[in-house]
Amino acid sequence: LDVAVLVQAGSVADLDRTVVTNWANARARSFAPGRVAVNVVVVDGGPEDHGETARKAVLDGADVVVCCRDPLVAAEVGHRSRELGVAVLTLAAPPAQLPTGDLHAALTTPWDEELRAMVRDAYDRGARAIGVIVPEGLEGDFVLERLPSFFGAPGLRVAGVARYVPDAPPFTPEALWVATRLPDVIVVGGDPDNVGFVVHALRARGWKGPVYVPSSLVPVMGAATLPPPDLGEVI
Repeated sequence: LDVAVLVQAGSVADLDRTVVTNWANARARSFAPGRVAVNVVVVDGGPEDHGETARKAVLDGADVVVCCRDPLVAAEVGHRSRELGVAVLTLAAPPAQLPTGDLHAALTTPWDEELRAMVRDAYDRGARAIGVIVPEGLEGDFVLERLPSFFGAPGLRVAGVARYVPDAPPFTPEALWVATRLPDVIVVGGDPDNVGFVVHALRARGWKGPVYVPSSLVPVMGAATLPPPDLGEVI
């Protein structure tokens, strides 16, 4: 089974590469035990560039195309691949204009899988001390249960964990506590509004380092409910 993974160039390209490649490998082997080839291509351009890259990948032998958080890019990739009879899996919801029964489906990345990818990406970039800020409740409980299993690499450690009450910003005490643990990077979980306020609180308290957030939230980090500061490096 040949799987072509198209990754959009940009701030989350490396993270997408890790998450989608892990997913493609696992799912491909479950459907076709034996030989699985996953080819990752980073595409720098718009929908037409991605569509053409997908078409070439199929002509080169790809059986499945995995691509894209941008719905417009996903639509173009789906259109090109569909013409050649190849299934498309995207990180965006299938565009509404696609007919029922089309060979096009959306991937949902489990939070624990994405968290594992964040930790791995941070480690590959040289981080060894990782701060974590997650919400109170079942989501945060789940993250903290899984967290120890992601820190097996040499020298990798949790610098500090804080939990916030959802929908009760500004989250300044939680942000300050984790920032003063001197982490190399900070991972933040939750929904878009709460994550945005946590990042704002980190910047307001002087934290200038990288902040990892669920990659599905990156496009909405500028939502109207957020305060207007420079959010710094959000991965």
